[in-house]
Order: sequence, then structure tokens, then C-alpha cells
Amino acid sequence: MQCDAVATESTPPDRQTRTETERLREALARAEAALRESEHCYRGLIESSALGIHLSRLPQGRLYVNEALIKLLGYDSYYDLDRVPTYELIAERDRARAARYREEITSGRKDSVQFECDLTCKDGATVPVHVILSKIVWEGEDAIQSTIVDISERHRSERERREIEERLHAIIDNSPSLIYLKDIDSRVLLINRAYQSHYGVSQDDAYGSRGHEWLSDESVEKLRENDLKVLSTGRPVETEFDRIDGGGKRVLMQSIKFPVRDATGSIVGIGGISSDISAQRLAEEALTRQSALLQTTLDHMVEGISVFDAELRLVAFNRVFIDLYEFPEELIRAGITFAEFIRHLAEAGHYGDGEIDEIVRTRVEKARAGIHREYERTGRNGQVIRVRRKPLPEGGFVITYTDITARKQAEDALQQSAARAEAANVAKSSFLANMSHELRTPLNAIIGFSDVLSSEMLGPLGREQYRDYAQDIHNAGQHLLSLINDILDLSKIEAEKDELHEEEIAVSEIVDSAVAMVRQKADEKGLSLEYRLTDGASTLLLDARKTRQILVNILSNAIKFTDAGGLITVSAWPREENGFVFQITDAGIGIAPEDIETALSQFGQVDGKLSRKYEGTGLGLPLTKALVEQHGGTLELQSDVGKGTTVTIRLPASRIVSIRAGGPGGIEPATAIG
Repeated sequence: MQCDAVATESTPPDRQTRTETERLREALARAEAALRESEHCYRGLIESSALGIHLSRLPQGRLYVNEALIKLLGYDSYYDLDRVPTYELIAERDRARAARYREEITSGRKDSVQFECDLTCKDGATVPVHVILSKIVWEGEDAIQSTIVDISERHRSERERREIEERLHAIIDNSPSLIYLKDIDSRVLLINRAYQSHYGVSQDDAYGSRGHEWLSDESVEKLRENDLKVLSTGRPVETEFDRIDGGGKRVLMQSIKFPVRDATGSIVGIGGISSDISAQRLAEEALTRQSALLQTTLDHMVEGISVFDAELRLVAFNRVFIDLYEFPEELIRAGITFAEFIRHLAEAGHYGDGEIDEIVRTRVEKARAGIHREYERTGRNGQVIRVRRKPLPEGGFVITYTDITARKQAEDALQQSAARAEAANVAKSSFLANMSHELRTPLNAIIGFSDVLSSEMLGPLGREQYRDYAQDIHNAGQHLLSLINDILDLSKIEAEKDELHEEEIAVSEIVDSAVAMVRQKADEKGLSLEYRLTDGASTLLLDARKTRQILVNILSNAIKFTDAGGLITVSAWPREENGFVFQITDAGIGIAPEDIETALSQFGQVDGKLSRKYEGTGLGLPLTKALVEQHGGTLELQSDVGKGTTVTIRLPASRIVSIRAGGPGGIEPATAIG
């Protein structure tokens, strides 16, 4: 204090005043410099800001507009925008409201105000903005700063969100499925129109409820269990349940519940979609029944069938199809491709030799061409299969497989039968020609000798001459009668009008009788005729006349075709299978093996010239064979040209009455021939 006093006292008053003034001036200069620096920095911040800035005096008058606002409104420069009054930059519908907010700042009632409005751009378009009005000091003057934020993107996002919400609500409300949303406590937040209609409950009544009002307590508890499962696992849950609607009708519902998550992934609710699947289930059951009926029908078809879709995949088939080709069970299934099917057949040899891939490629290309095809295929076991492939309108094709093996065999047999019938007709014509000759010869002899006997030109005949002519007539008559009997016997057998007159006869007696009837002819030709009987005292149940006719016919043929000095042997013995055998062997001209069938057929003659030479009609062997078969037996002919013929007759065991060892005249049993 003393120092100050001394200084004050020693300093003149005018000097002190000057010093204070200088200090004040310096402080003011520093303050002004700081203010200018602050305003300079502030201006720099405003200019570089991405927000629009508008400064105006109080009460009015524009001070400054930054570059961001100029660009936002679409002007080229500050001077371009400065020609437009501030109030005209505000959309006409928002001007009055903006004026009220400005008045609140200018009156001092508020230091800051925020609001939203639309600004008008240079091209007349509007842009939504958020405006912050605040009072500031600008270059020593009170001013109002308008900070403008472009909220176009926010508006666009909100508009899109509203549109999405509207579309979502439209989808939900127009969906035929029952859609609902619950919170984590299973309280209803939202139900759609279908849900409201199905359960007869409104959105207002459902909101906040757990469903006790329109569902039974038991159903609510079951649904609550599913809700808890969704909340605990975080995964959807699918269930089916029954309910009785208002009309007492059973309804089958299918429900899918899923967790609803927020942006962080936390579960904040439960969503659900339920559908009435009663009609669908009935349709599925009907379809299952129809499919089973269709498959049963297919499996009972005599034809195999396979159906391929437009992608050449198997969609239907039957059991016959599998069995015809002996497919392995694991191969033929719905969905296999036509290429797999063809490859299996190719590898199994159904298409013969060839490169497998090439066979598959070629046949798949033909199948894709969609051409109707029909062909026959012969399988490995000789099976003949007719294949028909018919294209379907929507693509793909149906193939049917018909086993025509039996029909082919029948056709072949028919052709062979026709050939045999034709041959028989030819043989019959030849037979009739020969028979006419055979019949005319004895008839001519009878008529000729009768004319001789009745002719007066010859004069009186002696007793010997009459006897000779009478014998010739008798022989011709016998021959004619034999021919007629053969024809009539064969005709009766064919017409099944010839009956057997069975009786018990001794084998030795019937053989003796037959041999006696041909013995004279054998002797006349100088032939040796003997018989060897094993168990010759046996007794058989036979038609004696026809059995004798059988043996005589065979013996007569043997004598006819055997040259002088030859041997003819008759044998008889029981066979191992307890039947009985007659066998006649000659040393005649024989028959070629390929002609044996012809010789045994009706009207068949191996050589017409031989028949005429040996006075044959061709009826002997066929008639004999028919008589043997009438007794239930078989006739077998073995022959070799130039060496002779053996005829074996086998009678069934049922014809044997008794068997006794020993033969007639004390002949010991001989070894059976053949």
C-alpha cells in the first residue's frame, strides 16, 4: 500500500489518466481480436458443415447462407439464392407455422425452437427438412441462426416402412391361413381376419388374452406347452390338432409356431400360422385310396406297363413289367431315369452285342423324340414281348409290354398245322387216287370172272374151272372186304363211335391165331415166321378181334415188304413198368427215319410206286396205331432202309390180368428184341 501511495503521490494526475486509458484500449483491442478470431473460426465451421446454415438479422434481413444449403436447394451460388426472399424458400403451406416459431425467438420467449417443414427448391420441388432456430450474436449484432437438416432419406425410409407394413398387413389379413402374434407370456398381440373369422373373435377381444375365451382350457394348455418349446429351443414347432367348430364339426388344424426376434437376436415373441387341413387330409386320403386302387389295377393287368414323365423319369409301373424283365427290386422305383432302365437291359443282354453307352444314348434320343413306336423283342429265354410306346400330351410316354410267346407259338403251330393239313389234303387226294385203283382191281376181277361164268361163248366149263373162277371171285371179294373194313374201322375210330368189346384172352392164343392167319402167305414167299413168348401164358384184358387185327396188319406188312428167305419174329413180354409189350421184327426193305411219321399218318404213303407194287393202301399202319391207342397203348416204329423194321406195341399195366411163366409148345422164354 505504501508503494502505491508513493507512486501515486509522485505521479502526476494527467499521467495516471493516460496510462489507464491505454490499458483499456489494449484490452479492448485484444477482445476485438479474439472476437474476430472466434467469428472467423465459427464462419469456417459453418462453411465446412454438411448441414444447411442460414443467418438473418433481427428482426429480419439475411446475413449469410452456407454452401451446403445452396446445394440442398439446387441454386448455383449464394448470389443466385440471395435474390429469393427467405420466406419464399419455405413451402407455402408451412410459412405461417415457421413465422410463429421465429417470433418466439425474436420476442425472447425462447432461446431455441425445433420444427419440421418443407423448403422449396429452385426447380419448384420441395425437400423435407428439420429446422433448429436459435439466437446468436453475429459481428456484434443479434441474429437468428437456422440450422437445416435434410430428412428426405428418413422420410423415404419411413414411407417405405409404412408401405411394407401396409403390404404386410394386407398379406396377413387376406391370407386364408390363421396368423397370430404373441408376446413371450403367450398373450395375443395380433390376429388376422382369417383367425377372427375362424374362431369368431375380434382383434380387440383377443388382444392380451391367452385364448381361454374361444379355446378349451385343455387346448390352451397344450398350445402353451408348444409356446414354451419354441421359447426354450428357439426353433419352429409344427403340430396337428383337432377341434370342434361351432357347428359341431371336427376340424383338423396344422400349426407352425416360430420365434420372433428383435434386432439383437433376442426372442421377443411367438408367431404362428395355422391352417384348416381337413379338406386337404380328406383329399390326401382319397388320393391314397385312388393310388392304391390304380396300383392294384395295374398289378392285375396281363400286360406290363411303365410311365415316364417329360424328364424321362419313371412315375408308374406294375408287377408284370418287373417280372417280364426280371428286374431287381432295388432298381425299379419311382424316379429312376429312362437311361438307367435302358442301361440295365443293355447290360443284361436284351439288345444283343454293342457298346453299352452307345446303346443307351441312341435309345434315350429316340425316347426324347416322342415318336409312337411298336415292335417285338425276343428275350434271353426265348420270350417274345410286344412293346408299344405312346407319347403323352404333356411330355413323356406310356410303354406297354405284352408277352406274346404263347400266341407266337400258337401262330407257329397253326402254320405248321396248316402245312400238315395241306400235306394231309395232298396225301388224301393221293390216297383216294390209289384207293380207287385198289377198289377197282378186285371189283374188276369179280365182274370179269362173273362175266366168264355167265358167258355162253365159252361153252360148258369143267368142275375144276368153276372152282378156280369161284375161288378167284372169293379172293377178290375178300380183298375188297378187307379194304372196306379198314376204311370203316378207321372212320369209326376217328368219329369215336367204335367201342371196345373187352374180354380176357391168353397172349399165346391171340398170337397163335394171328400167325395162323398169315402163315400161308409167309410160306408162299418162302419166309421164316417164328415167335418168342416170355410169360406166354399171361392173360390180358383186350378186344380179341381188334388185337388180332393189330397183329395181322403188322405181320402182313412184314411179309409184304420182306424178300424170300427173310425172317419175321414175333415177341411178347412184360415190361419193367408192369405193362406188356408185343414186338414184330422183319428183315424187309425198311423205311427211312425221316419218313416214319408219314408212314404212321392217315393217308400217308412213303412211296406210291411201292404201294402199288406191294398192293398197299397206306391204311394199315395208321389203322393199327389207332387201334393200339384205343387200348391205351402206344405204337413205336424203328426202321432202317435195307435192314428191316421193328414195330413195338406197349400196352398199359391195367390190361394185364395175370402173368404165368412158360411159353406155348414148351418153348423157353427168349430174349426180347428191341
